[in-house]
Amino acid sequence: MVLIKNQTTTTINALPNYAGEVLFNTTTGKPVINNASGFNYFVLSTLAGAVTGLSSLSATTLTGTLSTPEQTNITSVGTLAGLNVSGILDVTSHDGDTTGLKLGGTLITATAAQLNYNDVVAVRLLLIKH
Repeated sequence: MVLIKNQTTTTINALPNYAGEVLFNTTTGKPVINNASGFNYFVLSTLAGAVTGLSSLSATTLTGTLSTPEQTNITSVGTLAGLNVSGILDVTSHDGDTTGLKLGGTLITATAAQLNYNDVVAVRLLLIKH
């Protein structure tokens, strides 16, 4: 049998640090463990495995699916097998020299204005002359 003491945050903060003691913080409603560096909360999950209440997470390997729609802090994803864009794809670092959009491994050196250029008048004149 394991006895877990119920204590308030104020009482827990006044206790000495030593490894091994487990307490239940009645102020926060969470269990804590006393290790040599102080008291730390357990990471708890629901019976279904959902973890909530973390303000940060550090891991060497983290797998799964991100469920939030925007991930602004992700700056590199490696090689993608596919990419679907429902809005505008803006390659802001494209310089047409060393960085930017590649098609089939070849860097596109044209500017957006050059790619969008249509000289319909010159084609019509050429057709009229023949």
